[in-house]
Amino acid sequence: MNLYLHIGNHKTGSTAIQSILESNLEVLREADCLYPETGRVKGAHHGIVRHLKKETESHFSDFIGHKADEDGFNSLVNNLKEECDGYNNIIISSEEFFNYNSLDIERVKKFLSLFNNTTVITYLRNQLAHIESSYKFSISWMHDKECRSFNEYYKYQTKSSYHRYLPTIEFWELLVDKVECVCFEENTSFLVGPICKKLGIANPKEALNLNSVSRNKSPSVLEVVILQKLKAANTASEEISNIMKKVRSLIFRDLDAPLMNATFFTFDQYIYSRDLYKESNEIIQKMYGINLNRHVPDPKKLRFYDRIKEGKVNDIEELILYLMELK
Repeated sequence: MNLYLHIGNHKTGSTAIQSILESNLEVLREADCLYPETGRVKGAHHGIVRHLKKETESHFSDFIGHKADEDGFNSLVNNLKEECDGYNNIIISSEEFFNYNSLDIERVKKFLSLFNNTTVITYLRNQLAHIESSYKFSISWMHDKECRSFNEYYKYQTKSSYHRYLPTIEFWELLVDKVECVCFEENTSFLVGPICKKLGIANPKEALNLNSVSRNKSPSVLEVVILQKLKAANTASEEISNIMKKVRSLIFRDLDAPLMNATFFTFDQYIYSRDLYKESNEIIQKMYGINLNRHVPDPKKLRFYDRIKEGKVNDIEELILYLMELK
């Protein structure tokens, strides 16, 4: 029995991949592949990862609950073993597997022992886009909890080894038979394609139902700035939600194109980050054949938020007042 373990990373289309897999259970079964129901929550196997963590991070416990006890873990293993029996290929997916520091290695080993061979599949994205997308999504998803400015968030992320990716890859290399890296930027038109190829699904674009793909799209700089200003004004959460619905219903290009297409990075931050991850990306390219450096945009083509005229930012105040008055 072969396990294909999709571990994310976050903000690399995991939600879209999971929604496609969950919508095509019968197609997968016909290919002798199971996307288990055990531990599957809203399309992803976060319920499995929950049992494999030493501690549960706050962003995760809010969604799935705290780490399970030993009895809960043993029950998970038994249920998974029973459900997977008779299938040649198993696909399990959760981007929470990427956060290896929080995993209980002994539980992970016991989980992996259910399978004869394990291939880890990880999607990687150029770090600059990943850092900014993660920040914007955290503001949108947890605007009542994420209080950091982009500068604070950026400093924290660049001090961490998380975005070097190599530590995560090396962790899994020690535990499984093979790790395969997929370049997010080169597969955006059909993100589930590399997984389908591993599973032996012929003509996946024709075979799969692609009509109900879910996505966690990161907001624009404009949306983030509006959210932050509303929060600074102690706006109630319900009112924030109503205003943001109005914002998203409008044609952004007619409101403020510069802020729609801006980046929170300053020029200096951008250059520093590009150089910071260059060497680790070169190692990843040599070992796994994907070139993340080539997808770092040319800074000459970027609109840096700190260089946009203050008037553009002030226009947002008027926009918010207008939206608050809409019925």
